[in-house]
Amino acid sequence: QLPPGSNLATTQQVVSQIEQVCMHDPASKYVTSQVGTQSGGYGGGGATGENYAQITDTLWDKMAPLDRLRKSDEPLRSAKTALVAARILQKLGRIPGATFIVDSGQGGGFGSPIQLGLGGDDHNLLVQTAKKIYDGLAKGAVPGVINPDISSKEGKPELQLKPDRERMSDFNVSLADLGSALRTAYSGNNDAKMRVNGEEYDIRVMLSLKDRNNPSIIPLLPVVFKSGEPITVGDLTKSQIEPAVDKIDRRNRLEEVRVTADILPGTSQGAMQAAVQKWITDQHLIPNGVILKPLGQADFMAREMGNMMAAFGLGFLLVYMLLASLYDNLLYPLIIQLAQPMAFTGALLALALTDIQLDVVGFIGLVCLVGLVGKNAILLVDYANTLRHRGRTRHDALVESGPTRLRPILMTTFALMLGMLPIAFAIGRGSDFRQAIGVVIIGGMSLSTLLTLFVIPCSYTIFDDISTAIGGFFRGGGTTAEEPVLAEPINAPPTGDVVRGGD
Repeated sequence: QLPPGSNLATTQQVVSQIEQVCMHDPASKYVTSQVGTQSGGYGGGGATGENYAQITDTLWDKMAPLDRLRKSDEPLRSAKTALVAARILQKLGRIPGATFIVDSGQGGGFGSPIQLGLGGDDHNLLVQTAKKIYDGLAKGAVPGVINPDISSKEGKPELQLKPDRERMSDFNVSLADLGSALRTAYSGNNDAKMRVNGEEYDIRVMLSLKDRNNPSIIPLLPVVFKSGEPITVGDLTKSQIEPAVDKIDRRNRLEEVRVTADILPGTSQGAMQAAVQKWITDQHLIPNGVILKPLGQADFMAREMGNMMAAFGLGFLLVYMLLASLYDNLLYPLIIQLAQPMAFTGALLALALTDIQLDVVGFIGLVCLVGLVGKNAILLVDYANTLRHRGRTRHDALVESGPTRLRPILMTTFALMLGMLPIAFAIGRGSDFRQAIGVVIIGGMSLSTLLTLFVIPCSYTIFDDISTAIGGFFRGGGTTAEEPVLAEPINAPPTGDVVRGGD
């Protein structure tokens, strides 16, 4: 963006300078430019004017792991999009008289990562509030936030005529009369017709081009005549030169001004959004009459988080109901579901180690873990119950179930993890967006498998004591925890008989 009043030739010079920097970057495939307009991106709200321009730098495809094993027909890049944007921004430096933003599209289709909507009825108050937020972010008030921008910008200077209501009332002149006079002078009036040989032609009456380009003529334009004397525009209005409003955006019947910003590579979008809102609250930057609303991915996450949490809770409930019906016990399912918090811890650790953000796709992976991680605990608990039904004590059953079920636990876990490796490594081109679900499942299964062998036997002992105590309370007494739980009576052999083989 150049200052208001800049012509297309000046804007084109700056565009050519930026194009050269982009085209000489090794990651650039081709560059296209729009001079005189800017697209609004997600949420709309573009800008049009001779001082606006937009350059789109299309990059080569990012190299995938499989591309290292085969020869590609076209050049590939190894750097991430955010790093390429930072490199171009560093090469551009500062261009005198121009304000530019390098956007890498980190918002995942939602526009800039940081988007704040300011709504209200007072345009001037909205712009003032947006400028305060913009100035603070531009000065580095929130570390990690860069490239702030405002959707509503000052347009070209324009001559504004403000009617003097009292004088118009004295002369009995309406706003319609004043508007009609100005419209006739500058747009023309074609009420008069000329007929030649049966053909009718419009006669447009208006000021000449020279007079239309002369602002000093406006106060002299007659509006009406009173007693033969003209009442001019200067008698009825007060003129001033002010910057024009380039556009007005609305949301929910309120005028809206948006403040957007990017974030540095390696920073979390959710953390930066929370930091910006905390800074705005601490500085009391939102006055009365202005409504602050997060937009973009933050707005999407806020609207969809309720549905995601509902799916999360429903998964917990369905797994518990299924296990409770199969075990015919209300406490044993809780033992198995203790593996789920361990899996979530492993998933978050894996995301932190791989520097991948937890987005909606990653959250779907967490929902999948609700059902996946229970299989290890099911194998242990089910075999321990089987051994107890055969007459073993609880301690012996737990000690034997671990080594016995270790092999199938590792087989199923490794099979699942190896199946998710292609997604976690983002082997295919353009597969980065689904990488989080692979990392979440692998991390969750790894830590859950490791801790299940230690946590589940301990929790089994605790919950079995609780189950025995509750059963004894309702029965007025019961067996101790170490008594074997028999599914069917074991017939003792007659005296003198020798039992060979068998269990």
